[in-house]
Amino acid sequence: MPAHTIAESKKNLAAYGGLLKRVRETIRAGKERALAAVERESVRTKWEVGKLILEHLLFHKERADYGQRVTKRLSADLGISHTELRYMVEFARTYPIRPSTGGLSWAHHRELLSVNDPEIRLEVARKARQAKWSEKDLRREIKERKASRQITVTEPLSDEPLVPMKGKLDTYRIITAKAGPWTGESAIDLGFSNYHRPLAAPFSFHDKEIVALSSTGKLMRTKDASEADLFTYRAWLLQVTDADTLWVLVDLGFGFITRQQLRLRGLDAPEITSRAGQEAKRFVERRLKDVSSFVITSTKSDKYDRYLVDVFYTVKGKEHFLNNRLLERGLAERV
Repeated sequence: MPAHTIAESKKNLAAYGGLLKRVRETIRAGKERALAAVERESVRTKWEVGKLILEHLLFHKERADYGQRVTKRLSADLGISHTELRYMVEFARTYPIRPSTGGLSWAHHRELLSVNDPEIRLEVARKARQAKWSEKDLRREIKERKASRQITVTEPLSDEPLVPMKGKLDTYRIITAKAGPWTGESAIDLGFSNYHRPLAAPFSFHDKEIVALSSTGKLMRTKDASEADLFTYRAWLLQVTDADTLWVLVDLGFGFITRQQLRLRGLDAPEITSRAGQEAKRFVERRLKDVSSFVITSTKSDKYDRYLVDVFYTVKGKEHFLNNRLLERGLAERV
């Protein structure tokens, strides 16, 4: 560093304002280095996992469908999506020797796996590193080359949109209690393992009957609803843990509110420690930040007892399906 630059730096450090600025810059630089190190290790881990699976498969190469079955089993045992494991295997297969990350994230490498020609793949990767392309920039370059027929690409492992599962608000199913103070009597299944029996008598509905709550708070029989309309609620955002996991307050009706950790159905977002994961999280936060409430339809719970949901939010009178918005933007993948 030139002498005049060093002197200027020391002079700036003498004042508190200069100290504050330098400390902030140092902390920011440290966070960036830490994030880059985490990303490098993430890429290395993905390759090593893929390599281990490939080596395991060599012991069972005579079994044609074994690879598919073992990745599904690993997915269930490790809590990692089946699609993500398939990408790891393809990564290790494409690069028999672990590649240097060179500033490219796991999301970059997943995009590059779609390029079939090894020489063009290396060329595009080199340009991505030099120009510091984002994953979107890289995806755009690959699409443009495909459109101009410079390359052929492998289609993504899973890119079809989800079919939304949206029911009707204030719609419930009647159940017959199997235990507790209402044993043998009818009660309302509010969802999320909550049940209610109004104090007002008589309660004359039958087991498995679908009912609706009117605007006046009266429970009524309905012929316009089915099982597919159940478990649909108003919800309020508490926290975005990562792009596919939310903490919310859910209005179960009848004055009952529950706090739940929910998982978006049908998709898997990148790990929150990665740049792609943070980008996906920010996308969800921006979409739900200015929405006073939104609608969810819940289905079964996952292995961690988080209910799987479809999320619908409305902006300027137009309803959006959050799950598919993440898939359309390339911020998550189908599972």
